[in-house]
Amino acid sequence: MRRLDVSALLAPAGCGRRLWPTGAACLVPRRTDRWRAAIGAITARFASVQRLRTIAFTRLLNRSDDAIAAGRRGDILTRMRYAGGMARTDPLPALRRAAAAHAAPGQPAALFAALQDAMNEAIGHRLFTVMRHDAAAGRNRRAHSSDPAAYPVSGFKPVTWDHPWTRRVLVDGTAWIGDGPADIAWAYPDHEKIAAMGLGSAINLPVRWNGRTLGTVNLLHDAGHFTQADAEIGLVFAALAVPALLGADAT
Repeated sequence: MRRLDVSALLAPAGCGRRLWPTGAACLVPRRTDRWRAAIGAITARFASVQRLRTIAFTRLLNRSDDAIAAGRRGDILTRMRYAGGMARTDPLPALRRAAAAHAAPGQPAALFAALQDAMNEAIGHRLFTVMRHDAAAGRNRRAHSSDPAAYPVSGFKPVTWDHPWTRRVLVDGTAWIGDGPADIAWAYPDHEKIAAMGLGSAINLPVRWNGRTLGTVNLLHDAGHFTQADAEIGLVFAALAVPALLGADAT
């Protein structure tokens, strides 16, 4: 049996001859060069992607001042959240606890308190309210508030039927997200009070039953806090308020 010349392993990497027994001038096969080229290409591609991500994020930061000046601070913060990889916790445990509150005594306060805690865990908020909608009377009544000093229960808000927010949330039953102060000013007559509390974004989640809107679950937080994913899971939480709002007096 012939032995291989181990010293030949030090042959130049560019050698194209196949592996030969003792005395061969080169023992490195041609495919090794291909492997090196492939690995080099993958490495270069990875580095290129990383550079592109860095450039994109840098440009995002550079545009932030202009976005804030234009009233779009919420939008820029939302994009930065995705770029930074921020994520919500699994909402299922909180959803289970909120649903279990239906069996508790002291309704509807027990359910509203459970929703407040559960949605803070799953989505996050600094102000949480539940409004009972009375379409016939043209007004909404506050049924629950996490800050009763600033927004007391039983406070009323008139419905402005010709406003696009009313059409979207109360009539069509679609969630609405306000990303920044400009959105808040567009949607809420009391936007100055909201801004004074340091709140810069909002999400309004309609509570629907039998083709109509019973009310809304409302969360407010810092600018840019809420996402479309929050609206989707938030509607599931809001649906738990149906029995409480069905039994609540809107007037």
